[in-house]
Amino acid sequence: VRGFDEDPPGVLRRGGLPQRDLRRLAERAGTPLLTYATVLQSAWQAGLIGHDGEEWHPTAEWDSHRQLRPEQRWAELALAWARGHHVAAVVGTPDSSGTGRSLLSEMTRRDGVRTRRGSLLRLLRTAPGVDASEESLAAALAWAFPLVPAEVIREETSALLVEGQALGLLDGGALTVLGHELVLALDEEITQADARLAAVLSESAPAPVEEVLLDADLTAVIPGRPAERLMPLLDWAEVVSRGGALTLRFTPAAVRRALGDGRDAEALLILLEEVSRSPVPQALTYLLRDEQRRHGRVQVSRATTVLTAEAEVLDLLQVAPEAKPLDLHRLAPTVAVTLSDPGFALQVSRQAGLAPLAVG
Repeated sequence: VRGFDEDPPGVLRRGGLPQRDLRRLAERAGTPLLTYATVLQSAWQAGLIGHDGEEWHPTAEWDSHRQLRPEQRWAELALAWARGHHVAAVVGTPDSSGTGRSLLSEMTRRDGVRTRRGSLLRLLRTAPGVDASEESLAAALAWAFPLVPAEVIREETSALLVEGQALGLLDGGALTVLGHELVLALDEEITQADARLAAVLSESAPAPVEEVLLDADLTAVIPGRPAERLMPLLDWAEVVSRGGALTLRFTPAAVRRALGDGRDAEALLILLEEVSRSPVPQALTYLLRDEQRRHGRVQVSRATTVLTAEAEVLDLLQVAPEAKPLDLHRLAPTVAVTLSDPGFALQVSRQAGLAPLAVG
């Protein structure tokens, strides 16, 4: 979701998230595309992200969701997936008209999928310890819903295995501890269901770690699930590997990107000194401080319209009450810029008593 704030993805004309933006976000998160799509669609169904017609952004609900413990946040996503009406794993595949299905749109909606998904999950709970194959699950689903086309049965069975694994509910063709509790939560009121899943996650998930192992080769190893205070490290480094431990590498490009997003290298050094088992390597200190010193020598801002005139004319325009909406910025005595489009700038200049000329 941090990526949505810094570089929000666009919205397709027919609704949904462009496939190129989905690939970019998944790559940035360091996760397989379908895993990222599953989590993202669950967040959408939980009301945590939405769009204004042009860009996708976190909603007001995200602010309160962000304050919850990680176990509670993940419980909400799992329930949103189980009770939702969409299939994330079909993203990018063509529909009956040949149009590619886009995530976060009605194109991934499937009538009856919630019922069929719940049926498969309940079936898996009746056979604990059995690693069911995709073929056997598809056959069981076809038997339970004989009027559903075979193609839909295959699609939804495959989607269940992919999406369930992405959310930690399935391990291959068997339910995890969280998956078993999710089946029971399907018949409970939402608050009770949330509490059930959060409780099992608190019991079974490893405790978060608040320490980092720094090396002179500019790598950092977080030996377990990162605590919340360690999450800023992801903004400053590239992910090398994930698994039982998270390995990061500080690179000049990653540091420059973090500085460009407005983050403070000195604050990072203070954090590293607090959480590192060993002293912060001198090479890392030099990298952060050197990049911070060089940062900002070139400043980039946005302008839509350029106005050129004699200095006296621009002086008159800048103080005219009619020109206040332009919010002019002088770059030189005879040059000013504004974020307004050229047509509006022409109109305002005429209202101020000038005779502007459109160029180009």
